[in-house]
Amino acid sequence: LERASAVSTVPVLVGSGATLHSARSLRDFADGLIIGTALKQGGDVRAPVDVERVREFVDTWSNT
Repeated sequence: LERASAVSTVPVLVGSGATLHSARSLRDFADGLIIGTALKQGGDVRAPVDVERVREFVDTWSNT
């Protein structure tokens, strides 16, 4: 990811497996994340979106 980010002329997005923990390190090399299950209540794909998890991701990504 670091190498791709260094040479890319287009935005680099991480599209799978992003967690709150990994977002902290991914923001150094990625321009954005595609997040699904990690934003759901209890990490359950069938559950509704957990607003607090969304806030935590936004805060983590925004704090550089």
